[in-house]
Amino acid sequence: MADDIRKMHWSIRPPVFVIAVVMFIICQNNFEFGFGMVEIASKVELSGECVDYNSNIMADLDVTQSSLGACDARICHKKTSGNYFVDLICHPDTPPLDNGNCQEVSNSGLAFPNCCPTVTCATAAVPTTPDPSGKI
Repeated sequence: MADDIRKMHWSIRPPVFVIAVVMFIICQNNFEFGFGMVEIASKVELSGECVDYNSNIMADLDVTQSSLGACDARICHKKTSGNYFVDLICHPDTPPLDNGNCQEVSNSGLAFPNCCPTVTCATAAVPTTPDPSGKI
């Protein structure tokens, strides 16, 4: 029975150790997170066919942009009740950036939603607090 307890005890530690190592690596490297989650901007009802910015007729669920190079998406929906576009855009809210450690980055050359802005932060130094007693 003692051997079973020891085996069970060691079977718990390796996953915790792996998680700790992964967290350490993440905290030591630069990281990037996206606030550019997409949002539905509008639903546009059409009187005729779904047509892209080049005047090509689109099929149901085809995706285009509002204009060449735009960082958005227009999804064509063809229904018996009528055709419409659902327009998607990058989320307009930007999180507050700290004092120079983080910056907003975007790449308009990428397809939607990868063209949406993201925030990239460099590894920050650990803040230090002076000892109030003056001792070091």
